[in-house]
Amino acid sequence: MQVELNRDILVDLGGWAVLKEARGIVDGGRVKYHAWENKLLTGEVVGAGQSFFPRLNLRSLTFAENRCNCMMGRRGNVCAHAIALCLASMESKPEATSGGSESELVVEVEPEPPLKIESLVMSASKGIPARFILLLPPNLVEAAKKDRISLRVEMEMASGSRHLLQQVDRGRAYCLDETDQQLGAKIERLCGGKLHSMMQVSRAQLREMLTLVSGKGFVGWLKQPKQAMTWVDGQIPGVDRMLVESEATVEPEKVTVKSSIASRTGRRPQLAASSPSSERSKRVKVDGSPHYLAIELPSREDPSHFEVLELLKQWRFKLEPSNGKWWLRDSHHVMNFLADHWDVFKKQYQAEFSKNFESRLSQVKKLEVKVDIEPSKDGYEVNLGLSGDVSSNELNLQLAKGRRFFQKGDETLLIDKKQLQVLENLSSKLLGIKTDHQSRVGMRLNASSHDLCDWEDLLNDNGVDWAAPEDWKLRSEAIRNLSKLAEAPVELNLNDRLRLYQKIGTAWMHHLYRHQLAGILADEMGLGKTVQAIAMITALKKSENEGLALVVCPAGLVGNWLRELRQFAPQLRLYGHHGPERESTSESWDSDYDVIVTSYSTLSRDNEMFRDHEWSAIFGDEAQHIKNRRTQHAKSLKLLRGKGRFLLTGTPIENSIEDLVSLFEFLMPGYLKKAPAGTTHPDDRHWYRERIRERASHYILRRTKKQVAPELPEKLDQVIYCDMDQSQRAMYEGFRRDSSLAIEKLESSGVSEGAIKMAAFTELLRLRQICADPRLLKPELDGNLSCKLGVFKELLQESIDGGHRMLVFSQFVSVLQLLKQELQSQGIPLAYIDGKVRDRLAEADRFNNDDSIPVFLISLKAGGTGLNLTGADTVVHFDPWWNPAVEAQATDRAHRIGQTRKVTSIRLIVSGTVEEKVQMMQHKKRKELEALFDESASLTGKLELTDVKSLLAATD
Repeated sequence: MQVELNRDILVDLGGWAVLKEARGIVDGGRVKYHAWENKLLTGEVVGAGQSFFPRLNLRSLTFAENRCNCMMGRRGNVCAHAIALCLASMESKPEATSGGSESELVVEVEPEPPLKIESLVMSASKGIPARFILLLPPNLVEAAKKDRISLRVEMEMASGSRHLLQQVDRGRAYCLDETDQQLGAKIERLCGGKLHSMMQVSRAQLREMLTLVSGKGFVGWLKQPKQAMTWVDGQIPGVDRMLVESEATVEPEKVTVKSSIASRTGRRPQLAASSPSSERSKRVKVDGSPHYLAIELPSREDPSHFEVLELLKQWRFKLEPSNGKWWLRDSHHVMNFLADHWDVFKKQYQAEFSKNFESRLSQVKKLEVKVDIEPSKDGYEVNLGLSGDVSSNELNLQLAKGRRFFQKGDETLLIDKKQLQVLENLSSKLLGIKTDHQSRVGMRLNASSHDLCDWEDLLNDNGVDWAAPEDWKLRSEAIRNLSKLAEAPVELNLNDRLRLYQKIGTAWMHHLYRHQLAGILADEMGLGKTVQAIAMITALKKSENEGLALVVCPAGLVGNWLRELRQFAPQLRLYGHHGPERESTSESWDSDYDVIVTSYSTLSRDNEMFRDHEWSAIFGDEAQHIKNRRTQHAKSLKLLRGKGRFLLTGTPIENSIEDLVSLFEFLMPGYLKKAPAGTTHPDDRHWYRERIRERASHYILRRTKKQVAPELPEKLDQVIYCDMDQSQRAMYEGFRRDSSLAIEKLESSGVSEGAIKMAAFTELLRLRQICADPRLLKPELDGNLSCKLGVFKELLQESIDGGHRMLVFSQFVSVLQLLKQELQSQGIPLAYIDGKVRDRLAEADRFNNDDSIPVFLISLKAGGTGLNLTGADTVVHFDPWWNPAVEAQATDRAHRIGQTRKVTSIRLIVSGTVEEKVQMMQHKKRKELEALFDESASLTGKLELTDVKSLLAATD
């Protein structure tokens, strides 16, 4: 029996982008056939030169399984080909022609928003003029046949200087025309959300890029990067024909290619049309023995001719004019050459090796990295070494002599430089210590349960030929591929209320629990981390019959947790251990309750009571409260005993990626390692930070609203620049000059960097207060002196007139008090929260339930987390902060599940001040986190002394 499908199910299965692509496949008539077998949907989709055969198993819509020969399908993801079969199945039903609407046979896909570059700041007025440069490889003919083209992209500034994309200064703004912006956005998509200069693209992807820049983009050859190719009628003669979608041999027109050697000799080699008769003459031919090599170059028409020639000259091969071959006659050099380049000639140049060569070198073997795995008491014993049972002493002795080979019995063993690099990389990363260049051979390491995913990635990414035991695969596969998760046994009434991604999040936590692992649920704010944790608690009670669960959260969220637990799991017995009336003993907790909710501060004070219990699971909410492992909060949480440990936070990194070390000291002690004391070199510190990121990423589940809540209304981000009048500007500049002089005096006096930084922060605070409202420093001043206040009053009036409701966030309570006085003087109703308000939930409920209150003034620290304020659709950040994740958290009080209106987030920035510089700093500080999270999770950064001093400098 086939599954009843509709648009919502298809969006849940694949997302809007996949659905849109599938719609195009169906409309293009590319679905050849489809068939149901029970709940298994199969069929064929015709592509460009290839057919795809998806197999979509829908026995569970929550955990649908897909297999397809496309890239997404091979990874187990639901691809556009599978969704196309679903659409074709829906439209083939009899009711499809009768106009029935219940089955939603026609899927209307919202138009895709215009592409834009996310990793660079764009400014038409203040940006640096720039453009992208596309450089094609000299072996384009062969690469196009294989559909794997190595493309290099650079950014050229107006000055003529060029930069690799990964080295472009993210702290500056750029001005690109619309074409280059779309090209940059496509490059970001191809490179996983980043801009990177080197990439491998298919014929279709390169053709799409060339079509985008048709007639005006700079396209050149990699070996002649300054010489642009000529466009003729929007095409580059010869190049376009190489990119046709066909598996047949491409016969390109002749294209002039200048190599470094051609430019010196004046010769211009041309790419001859391929044909079976000329194929043999174009291949490198290799003859030789352990004592000599004789290499015949391919014809000059082949781009590899000059590459091979350069290589042979570097190794001091000599040309023999009588036979046209290049000779190397020295056994030492021959073996060293083969150690590095045998595979290059075989795989890259597809060389033809003579029978003499193969016979004479049959006893020459390459050393490969070898991994043996055996079960052990605590996990697995991993033996890392080289084939041939080579010892460290043997290896290092030969390397010290400059030999990349040695004799062992009848065999000659080649020491491949790449394999040594793999061995060195694996040795360092498996040990968690950045080693020197001394390769470690014959290592025996123990892999515990929490190492499996990380070590599996390391071995696979380094191209090691190994086989994971079945039990290893079962433990790691579900973490690496969420479609492999088993559904958690959540209480039925609650399970029916969960969204698809929430069921997956619960199943993920349940899988970790069953395998004695732990993790961080880091979904974007507003996606329901609390309800997923509650579902997990009910699953433990239902399936494991586990005992008492503990929730630890900030003091202001204790009431919110109790309310959510009562709403979603009324069968659970709850106790909030908080406040002066809390119980003084925990003796009856196990018999009287199912869940205890307490605050971090109460846990620290009553830690002995909590340490007496063996908790079924411990949930730490807003986990950034334990980012510093030296605090009492972190120490108290770490001392607890629990079978399952989970942290909930949308921002697990607030200052630097090393915050994760503190979080994992609670989750899995010893799993992450910081750089050893005394590690000062930037490259070494970067290595340890990357290692932390790699290991932590397996136990962090992060979903964004774009990924899992496509129906959520749009969020618009807007910056409004406010211009100070002459009086406010004079006050600001006077304070700025005095601040800079004060810092200079401190530096010359020889005080510590910490003291200078504290003083600089104090001076910055004054400048920020002047930007917000000069009355914060001089109360006697007129309120009209604040340019922000004037802009805010206009915004508020427009909001009220338009029927909107507004949240206003500020880090300064004194600013909120001034705004409160202003609103009260105008008779405008308001809601208000700062650190002194005890019952935040009551004030939030009052605002959500009373549409007559148009504005809610909120302290960023007191109200930036734990509140649902979907009654508002406009958010104003009165003053910015260097950590934009905090601002994102605040905005998500309104932009979350339950919101039905478009949300506008407005940041008020005073032009030409420290506030404008903070904006640039936010973009610069994202780099370290982009690899760990998508989109908004990367919006954090650490403020260094150099950053503080740059903020105090005069504005350009």
